[in-house]
Amino acid sequence: MGLPAEGIANAIGLAASQSAGNVENLPSAAKNVSVGNAARNGLFAALLAEQGYEAAPHAIEGPLGWARTMGDEPDIARLLDGLGKTFEIAKNTYKPYPAGIVFHAVIDACLQLRERIGQRFDQIDTVTVQGSTLLLARGDRPVNNERDARVSIHHCVACGLLLGRAGVAEFARETVVRPDIVQLRQKVRAEWDDGMPDGAARATVRLSSGEVFTETVISPRGSRAAPLEDRDLEAKLRESVRTGQSNWDADGVIDAVWRLDAVADVAELLRSLRPPSAMRRTTSN
Repeated sequence: MGLPAEGIANAIGLAASQSAGNVENLPSAAKNVSVGNAARNGLFAALLAEQGYEAAPHAIEGPLGWARTMGDEPDIARLLDGLGKTFEIAKNTYKPYPAGIVFHAVIDACLQLRERIGQRFDQIDTVTVQGSTLLLARGDRPVNNERDARVSIHHCVACGLLLGRAGVAEFARETVVRPDIVQLRQKVRAEWDDGMPDGAARATVRLSSGEVFTETVISPRGSRAAPLEDRDLEAKLRESVRTGQSNWDADGVIDAVWRLDAVADVAELLRSLRPPSAMRRTTSN
């Protein structure tokens, strides 16, 4: 918007009054609302600042500001050091699975175990998943619906071991209520391991024969240490288009993204990618 420094500060201060969701809402639609609302409020704050709305100059770091609200002892140096030189967004990664990020190591470990035990699913006696406090706090929960499944250690185990995949369909209601999935989830138990870092997991399968198989994943697919490759991202887009029954041309979008840096007008490029039906709706509106 071309705001001056004072306007940017006002936008940040206004956004500070509109932030946050909570973990209690994690397995519900309210989680989606808080994430979407954070993005909407960021834009709303900028629009207010553009219109001249003011905020406290120290709305973030002040003694009664946002940082103090979110934690008793805010680390202001961590917030401001490297400002304009380092960018947290560069640490973002792409998720291969539509589940909570801390469960990706569980899925990867169980996919590896599936390769080792073959088709002996009916011989699985118990499955033990070990991980950090964060993993257990987020995912050691009963599964009552598909939203629970997305943040469930037990369901992620079932996806990896029994289904051998963990896409959108594997977290849909039709899969979540399958009797064989429910039965396997009941054989899973979670254990705390203070030596496991956040985002890592160890899965152990014990068969009725007494055989024991263990896999440990420290850096799951999609993490900064094991990022998805370009073909993985392309495949994810194509799957999303199919799953959402979209009439967008996935290959056309992919081609456009790879030549984005050579385009003179991004807006024109986006307009050219719209499906005919979307163009008609835009014109009629």
